[in-house]
Amino acid sequence: MVWKKDEDVQVRKGKSKADKKSWTAIEEVALAKAWMHISTCQRVGIEQGRDKFWERIQEHFATTIVGTKRTHHSLNTKWKNMNRAMGIFNGLYIQQQWRP
Repeated sequence: MVWKKDEDVQVRKGKSKADKKSWTAIEEVALAKAWMHISTCQRVGIEQGRDKFWERIQEHFATTIVGTKRTHHSLNTKWKNMNRAMGIFNGLYIQQQWRP
């Protein structure tokens, strides 16, 4: 939040958490599929930069979720959170498998 000089008016920049649209399970699956498709693309492979990589994921995501307003930045942020949660789940699952 930014305060204007000499005024008692508070001005918000950007969206608040209440303004942001929650992710649906369908969007999460579409993001995972888009990430898999682009990250395993042999045509481009590791030759693509980070920004181009996420732009391509956003393009693929938009073909599945028509009319989406999600940016490649929001997809990247959501993927980081999903990836962290999947890593924790995977670690717990592996621990459970090795218990006597």
